[in-house]
Amino acid sequence: HSRDEIVRLHFLTQLLDDAYSHCHQFLCASTLNRKIFLLPFNRDVTLTVEQVQVIQNTLYFCRESRGCVLVTPEHRLSLQLKRHELQLSLGYQDTCLALDSLHALRFIDMLDESDEILRTKYQLIYSVGDHDA
Repeated sequence: HSRDEIVRLHFLTQLLDDAYSHCHQFLCASTLNRKIFLLPFNRDVTLTVEQVQVIQNTLYFCRESRGCVLVTPEHRLSLQLKRHELQLSLGYQDTCLALDSLHALRFIDMLDESDEILRTKYQLIYSVGDHDA
């Protein structure tokens, strides 16, 4: 991969721990000496510009060290949906712009169990806003 791309490995949630162990054994603890990054995310996280910058700096370090990021469909989609949620809220324009810079990064996506990951059940749909009775 080129120097401006980040390798992103997609795993099913139930396989993430085993995948991390396997990748650590064969990528980190081998002569390859690659770094592995996990960036879990869920919709309950309150994001600030500073937190997004920490994520961005971590991804930049991953790219520069030629490491890889392990993700699950839920983590990746939750981050994308969080951006849409913040766009609908007042006062989060700077955070949205910071998230846009994350989504502008170039990734090489590799999917384990692609037939399962690409099934429609891995779409995340959640409501936004207050519930009015």
